[in-house]
Amino acid sequence: MPGALVGLLTAGLGGDAIAFAIIGIGGGFALAGRGRAGWRALCGVVVLVLIAGLAATPSGIGGPDLALTTPRGAWVAAIGLASGLTLAIASSIPLRRTLRDGPTE
Repeated sequence: MPGALVGLLTAGLGGDAIAFAIIGIGGGFALAGRGRAGWRALCGVVVLVLIAGLAATPSGIGGPDLALTTPRGAWVAAIGLASGLTLAIASSIPLRRTLRDGPTE
């Protein structure tokens, strides 16, 4: 789409979609239990920061009507938090170790 990169960099349009993709990929890797612990911890911290950021800024999605001080804004923040955590947990399921995999790395 023409101008999409400019819109992302100047107004943040589409940034939530990128954040949710990173939450899914990074959260799945962090919770799967495979790979080096340091990298998993780093991915986990990045994912937690993204989830907290998405939950803390619903007014950026819907304007002042979704401020955290309003019931609707608090509800949107809670749904965003739950959705991010659920996505990270669900994304880790295909990556988890099975009994056939043998000993841990």
